[in-house]
Amino acid sequence: MEAPGIQYYLNIFDDYVQKFDNDTQSENIRLKIRHSYAVCNNIIKLSLAENLRSEQMRRAKIVAIFHDIARFLQFDQFGTFRDDLSFNHAEKGVQILKEENILSEETKKSRDLINAAIRFHNRESIPANKLDKNTLCLSKLIRDADKLDIFETSINYHLSNKPLGEINSAIELDLPESSQLHPGAVKDILQGRIVDSDHVASVNDLILLQMGWVFDINFQSTMKIIKARQYIPKLSRALSSNGKMDKIMKALNRRIEKVATDKVS
Repeated sequence: MEAPGIQYYLNIFDDYVQKFDNDTQSENIRLKIRHSYAVCNNIIKLSLAENLRSEQMRRAKIVAIFHDIARFLQFDQFGTFRDDLSFNHAEKGVQILKEENILSEETKKSRDLINAAIRFHNRESIPANKLDKNTLCLSKLIRDADKLDIFETSINYHLSNKPLGEINSAIELDLPESSQLHPGAVKDILQGRIVDSDHVASVNDLILLQMGWVFDINFQSTMKIIKARQYIPKLSRALSSNGKMDKIMKALNRRIEKVATDKVS
């Protein structure tokens, strides 16, 4: 029997999220609906760039559309997208897929691959030495595709002309405003690593954490998109200009240039 195509799963996704889309929380619910579709489009682009086989791409699209399936229940129950104040949305997403029997048309092998990639998409790092090559590939793809759309969302939000005092706490994760950057976050970037979540104490730190994702990009094709779309320079415009930013941008640009021109090790 032929495995279902992506339209089959898009219909399931649309039916599932419809019950959460109401007037009181529609802005953030629709934000995540749009995000899920955008990540799906991103993963198609990356899959084509990496010459994935058709079955690999089919699974990648399923992972993309369902990677944040638990976000809707999370916001409905807790009014936040912060996992530390609610639940791990990746683990909960796998649970929802099982409870709703969403992957019932997939083989066990395919279900295991899809569930694993979703489970690992929000981890600080992938346990690469514990995964087979297919699971590792899917996990890397969803992490990169996810980041690309978060860059877009963050730039559009932070650089928009919002009315004074108007914020979206779901995007800012209920973090306070501050013109300063956490010293630990700055040190993480300058030492060539992603920002530790313990070093995120303000909205500016969150933006810096996102910029630091260039140290966690898995495919050259992803980094070429980041470079071409100028995501990091655009995000930097949302941060206060100070002496630290010059060093930060040099470290980030070095990483971008290295990965965009060399294969990711």
